[in-house]
Amino acid sequence: MYKSKEESYALFDDACNQIAESNLIMTQKPLINLMKLIAYNDSIRGCISDCYRSINYEETLKQVLLKDADGRFKFNLPASRRALVAVISKLLYEFVIGEQSMQTLLGSVYYDLDLRDAFRSFCEDVLLPYKEAFKEVFLAKTSEEEEEPFEDTYVALINNAVIAEVAAVAGEIRSELLGDNRISAEQRKQLITLIDGLCEVLESDLPKLVVPSWLGIQYAFGATKKCAARIARLKSVLEDYMLI
Repeated sequence: MYKSKEESYALFDDACNQIAESNLIMTQKPLINLMKLIAYNDSIRGCISDCYRSINYEETLKQVLLKDADGRFKFNLPASRRALVAVISKLLYEFVIGEQSMQTLLGSVYYDLDLRDAFRSFCEDVLLPYKEAFKEVFLAKTSEEEEEPFEDTYVALINNAVIAEVAAVAGEIRSELLGDNRISAEQRKQLITLIDGLCEVLESDLPKLVVPSWLGIQYAFGATKKCAARIARLKSVLEDYMLI
């Protein structure tokens, strides 16, 4: 269903608020919900992608996380709203997929606070400015923007790690099917085609097609009761990376 920018921002605002109202231990689910919103809302995804193309993430992150002589970090948010949106969007994504540990990072930045207060400070120092910066960028009204909307792309939306993990499980499923003489050649071909299709969707960075692809796999393999353990592993991987 089409949503106006104002409606889309309201969803984004609510997702950020859900994170802030959580706590460090329970923050994974609201973080995942925010990433899912970014992935499936075309205008939000396009805006963040447009911001992301304007920065070098690794270099910008080094400037955002300044290290002092004692090896402790502090947050130094960029003055550019677009850079802020880009770098914090990616940092939150890395928290979700495990490339960065939120607890470790906050412990390094807010070393003199307990975890509850450290998380509260992170929300005040980083999450709130991120939300406000996104609002200003996303809802900016210019004639140029109205003629040329944000491009519908997102840099590195599907992480290479999930592609590798799914490819490994998919290889095992293919091998199991090829060694199973109790199914017909046509049925084997259909099942392998479904698995290959999921791999192609991931490699092509098309997150909106992951769920339909997975539902086809779930139905077909469930009906034949083939590769049950590996299909369960495949589901677990996709869930871990918030793709289904």
